[in-house]
Amino acid sequence: DAEMNCVLLRLNPNGGDFSKIEALEAAALPVLADHGGERLFALRHLDGTGETHLIMLPDDDAYDAFMADPRWQAAWQGVIEAGIRVKAVPGAML
Repeated sequence: DAEMNCVLLRLNPNGGDFSKIEALEAAALPVLADHGGERLFALRHLDGTGETHLIMLPDDDAYDAFMADPRWQAAWQGVIEAGIRVKAVPGAML
C-alpha cells in the first residue's frame, strides 16, 4: 500500500502545562521515526488550549507497527496518566 497515512492530532494539556506534551513528543517522535514516520508540523494554539500536530507514516503496516510498539504504548500510558486530552483524525495526503 503506497498511500501515506496521516493523523491530525489535537493535544490539550488540560490545564496549560505544555511540559506534558513536550514529554510525550520526546518519547514518541523517535519511535515514530523508527517506523518510517515523521511529524510534518506542530502548532501551539495562541489561545493556550493546546497544540495541533500532523504526523505521517508511510503505509498501514508502518502505522500498525508504530501503534503496537511497546515504547509507544508506554508513551501513550503517560498521556493517560498526565490527563492530556487527545483528538485524532486519520487522513491521507491528496
